[in-house]
Amino acid sequence: MSNLNKPVILILIDWFLPAYKAGGPVRSVANLIENLKNDFEFKIVTGDRDLGDTSPFKDVKTNSWIQKDDYQIMYLSPEQNKEKIKAILINEKYDKVYLNSLFSKDFTLFPLYILKKLKKQNKVVLAPRGMLGEGALAVKSVKKKIFLKGAKLTGLFKNITWHATTNDEVKSIKKHFGDNSKVVEIQNFSRKAGFHQNFIAKNPKELKLVFLSRILPIKNLDFAVSVLKQFDKQGIAFDIYGSIEDAAYWQKLQEEINSLKNIQVSYKGELHPENVVNTLSQYHYLFLPTKHENFGHVIAEALSAGCGVLLSDQTPWCNLQEYGVGYDFPLKNPEKFVEALNEIYNQNQEQFNETRKKALNFADKLQDNSQRIKQYKKLFS
Repeated sequence: MSNLNKPVILILIDWFLPAYKAGGPVRSVANLIENLKNDFEFKIVTGDRDLGDTSPFKDVKTNSWIQKDDYQIMYLSPEQNKEKIKAILINEKYDKVYLNSLFSKDFTLFPLYILKKLKKQNKVVLAPRGMLGEGALAVKSVKKKIFLKGAKLTGLFKNITWHATTNDEVKSIKKHFGDNSKVVEIQNFSRKAGFHQNFIAKNPKELKLVFLSRILPIKNLDFAVSVLKQFDKQGIAFDIYGSIEDAAYWQKLQEEINSLKNIQVSYKGELHPENVVNTLSQYHYLFLPTKHENFGHVIAEALSAGCGVLLSDQTPWCNLQEYGVGYDFPLKNPEKFVEALNEIYNQNQEQFNETRKKALNFADKLQDNSQRIKQYKKLFS
C-alpha cells in the first residue's frame, strides 16, 4: 500500500536487483533504499533482465507494479520501455525522479525528454554515476562529445539537480554543463557487512590477489597483468572475478596471462553480490588499477572483509598508505605497484594482521551513514 505521508521517489535505472552484472549503480541504489526506506516511498522502473542477458529474469512479472518489502518495482520488457515510462511519468504521482545514468536512451534521455515537455525538470535528480570522468568519456569519445554539445543546446538538462558523489564529479558536471548547474555532492552509502572471522593466513613469499570487476578496458585488468609480469615470482595466485563484457579485450589478455611463468592466474567467473565479502576475506589484497571509479563498492567491501587494496589513483579512495589499509598510485608509475607487491609479498602473519585490523576499522567507520542520511533527505525534499 502507498504511504501518503512519505514523499515518493521514482527511480529509473537500466538494471536493478536481482540484476548485479552492471556493478556499482545497482548497489548504489539498493544501498540508498535500504538507508532511506523509513523516510521515503520508492518506486523503481527498470529492465527485465541483467546486463548482457538475452532472456528476462525467471518468475518475475513484467510491465506491472510489484510490491516488495521496501519498495514497488516494475520490470519492463524492452518493447514496452518507452510506452510504459511515458505513461508512468504522465500518470503516476511522484515528488522526485531519480535518474541513474547519463547516456541511457530509455531510462535517462527519453524520460528527460518527456519531463521537459511536462515542465517537470525541476523534479529531476540525475546521478551520472561516473560517466563524466575522463576515463569514462575516453570510451566512444567522439559520440559522447557530440551528444553533450547537443544536449546543452536543446536544454535537455536545464533546471535539473545533479547528484555528484565526489568533488571531481562536481567539477566534471560544471565543466560540461556550466558553473551555474545545481550540483549536490553526497557520497554513496556503503553496504553494511557483518564481521568475518574466517580469514586467510599470510606467510612470507606468499600472496593471494584478487580482481573483482567487470572485464572491459576501463577497469584496466591488462595493466594489472603487465605489473604482475614484472613481478613474476612463485607463491602468487591471482584470481579474476567478473562478467566478460569485452570478449576481444579478454581474448587478447589471455596471451599476456599465458606468458606469466610463475604466477597462477585463474578466471573464476561472475560472483553474486551476496558472496562478495566472504570471498574477499580469502584474499590478501584486491588489485584494481582502474582507469576510473566513481565510488568503487568493491573497494569498500574488500576493506569490510579485512582485505587490503592496491588501487590506481583514479578512485575516491586516496592516501590509503596513511591509513595502513593499502596503496593508491598513478598509472604512469607502474614501478610503484611492483614495489607495493614486493612489500606485501614479504609480509608475515603479524604484519598482515595489522593491515587487516586497520581495514576492518576503516570499513566500520564507513558504515556510519547517519550524516549521509540527513544529506539525502535534503536532496530529495
